[in-house]
Amino acid sequence: MSCPTHPADVTSSGLGFTRAALRAGLTVVEVNRPDKAERRRIGKSDSTDAYAAARAALSGRASVIPKDDNVSGMRALHNAARSAVKARTAALNQIAHILITAPDDIRVKYTAPRGKTQVDAISRLRSIGDGPRVALLTALKTLARRVQALSAEHDTLTAA
Repeated sequence: MSCPTHPADVTSSGLGFTRAALRAGLTVVEVNRPDKAERRRIGKSDSTDAYAAARAALSGRASVIPKDDNVSGMRALHNAARSAVKARTAALNQIAHILITAPDDIRVKYTAPRGKTQVDAISRLRSIGDGPRVALLTALKTLARRVQALSAEHDTLTAA
């Protein structure tokens, strides 16, 4: 019986246990999370959750066939795509924060356009000038290219 009490259980030990149980010829059903009212009344523990899951399976309340490898594959793609979005947002925030303290000519030129236009313009920067200016422009260009790569990665994962 698969009894996910935590989202990580579904993708790690729960899925492995389910596969092993199915290979052994056992009947496996998926049990929803424990009833909140019952957990408050009886107490919160793994053994209490296990007994509640067993009661649900034996009574027939839990009769859903567990998720298969197709679901875990889709979950992996979804998680990777969410991770790309999170990293992309972090890079965009870094660009915005760098522009706040950038010299006036750079700040004015690259703050006006927003979104894809801003990132495209920054990704084409040429790092010229003195040391600190070159460092600033290089950082902006690197972050903009990272945003572009993460956008492409997200599109690829979403299409898959």
